[in-house]
Amino acid sequence: MVIRNDSAAVMTPTSLSPASMFTRFRVLAGIEIEDVSDYGRMHQMRQMLKSSAEQMSDLCEGWGGTELATQIDIDNNEPIPAGGERRVLCHFYSSLFNQPKKLILSAMSNLTVELELGDDTLCFKEATAKYTILRPTFLCSVLSLQADVVNGFSKHLLGGFAISWNMPEAVFHMKATVTSASF
Repeated sequence: MVIRNDSAAVMTPTSLSPASMFTRFRVLAGIEIEDVSDYGRMHQMRQMLKSSAEQMSDLCEGWGGTELATQIDIDNNEPIPAGGERRVLCHFYSSLFNQPKKLILSAMSNLTVELELGDDTLCFKEATAKYTILRPTFLCSVLSLQADVVNGFSKHLLGGFAISWNMPEAVFHMKATVTSASF
């Protein structure tokens, strides 16, 4: 995606990845498959758990780093100049898309990925930050299957059977409300 700075001042990114700008990540296909609220915080925490070499690689693909960025101090994101644009790349953490098995997209009608943006200042130092996202693109690998394989899976699913798989990288978010002083 391309981020265009619409403010009159430079915008200096504060997060490790552009994906931290999104507050919610949902995947739907007739039903809700995945819903992660506070996605930006979860993404930032997972980025912080990576090795310094991986963080440096993500910095180069994401915001872009200044010449001061090192594996020891990666908090040197390159500012986006006023009126300027920056092409960024980010990896989304999704239990559905990051699992090792292949997905049969023809069996998933109306596959929809929803990303909810946070405030303009969520990932930038400046309180005057304002931006526009241009040309968002999902990059993926698509494999074609022979018709008899697709027909076999369709027959299995239409027969009332299910295809299940384990999602070991699933992230769960639970909210609780304390209604009294004692538990």
